[in-house]
Amino acid sequence: MNKKIKLLASLSAIAFLAGCATDVKDCDPNSGDVSLVTKFNCQYSGTYQKRIDDRQKQLTDETALNSELKSVVKELQQELNRQDMEFGEAKAINDAARGRLNNLLQNLKQKTSSSQSLQAQINEIETLVNQSPQSNSEIEKRLQLEELKSKVSQLEQDLGLGL
Repeated sequence: MNKKIKLLASLSAIAFLAGCATDVKDCDPNSGDVSLVTKFNCQYSGTYQKRIDDRQKQLTDETALNSELKSVVKELQQELNRQDMEFGEAKAINDAARGRLNNLLQNLKQKTSSSQSLQAQINEIETLVNQSPQSNSEIEKRLQLEELKSKVSQLEQDLGLGL
């Protein structure tokens, strides 16, 4: 009988130790109903702690990434705000120049009412000034500005004001 007890104890120990060979998947608390032996083995083998440590590292990494992303978003927003301010300032300067130019053209129209060619040039410049560009392209705006500058210079020469 003593042999039977030893054999039974040996078989129980082997069965119990076989439970120590638990897989990481077996130690997932979300996997469903896990036996008490498996839970003990997961705890004893350190699989639960490894899982906790892995999740903590993942959380730390994702928190750092989130912080970095927030920083980048903040920098981009600051750049957009700066560009909006520059655009607003440039638009205000442009609007003021356009208003002064329109006033000047109105005065020139009155003073040169006897000359058809000068009136045509003034009308052409007025049309260019009051055209709203179809595109917001900086290159197209620059080209339009250069054309306007050229027309105004030609008008200056025709009026005898050019140097």
